[in-house]
Amino acid sequence: MNSALASALANHPAENPQAMDVAHATLIASLIGAAKPARVLELGVGSAYLTRVLLAAVADNGVGKLTSVDNFVDWQGKRPPHIAALAAENPDWELVERDETEFVRTAAAGQFDFIVSDGDHVHGYQNAPDVFRIARAGATLAFHDTHNPLFHILSRLPARCRQLGFPAAHFCAKSRPEEKTDRGLLIVWKDRERGFSLDLNTRVYLRLRDRLPPALKSWLRGRADARATGATSGGN
Repeated sequence: MNSALASALANHPAENPQAMDVAHATLIASLIGAAKPARVLELGVGSAYLTRVLLAAVADNGVGKLTSVDNFVDWQGKRPPHIAALAAENPDWELVERDETEFVRTAAAGQFDFIVSDGDHVHGYQNAPDVFRIARAGATLAFHDTHNPLFHILSRLPARCRQLGFPAAHFCAKSRPEEKTDRGLLIVWKDRERGFSLDLNTRVYLRLRDRLPPALKSWLRGRADARATGATSGGN
């Protein structure tokens, strides 16, 4: 581990309760160091703590490129100053300012070797089929907040991966009060070229929800978005 990566990991924003725990960020950096991915995708930037770790991990490998996607809804859709500064420091970093759901739905299949999903937790599970689709066979996927009670649909992801037979490890243990590892980090390996599908209960739930009157759907979406924003603002 070079000094830049060690510094990025140590520079954890302790004042931000939603930033990924250092232990989970260290695990992701170690996996990148072991796998040597050519193309790394980060869904969700937030405070950019993990972004800095990913940039340093890719640089430490000497190969690879990071693409990050965020529409910066927590900053009214405008690139915040800390992101502008980070982009200026890293000219090779590809920052896509776009809604994550739109990005994964339209991205070409099989183009990423390593994907970290830590942005839109409200739609994280629903987006999983497309996240798996744009990952190449043999890719590593990391999903954060998979054991967080605020995101009850996303928390279905670990069990669904096991049902579908994807090799996976779910890290959600906690041994110290200050740790946030209990929010959950799911590591999945797309061991061969195959897709991910939502479970039947979720598909039925989403279908019924889509048939609700527009006014009620808008009200429910607003509540969910407000809850998610309050829980994840400035995370990653």
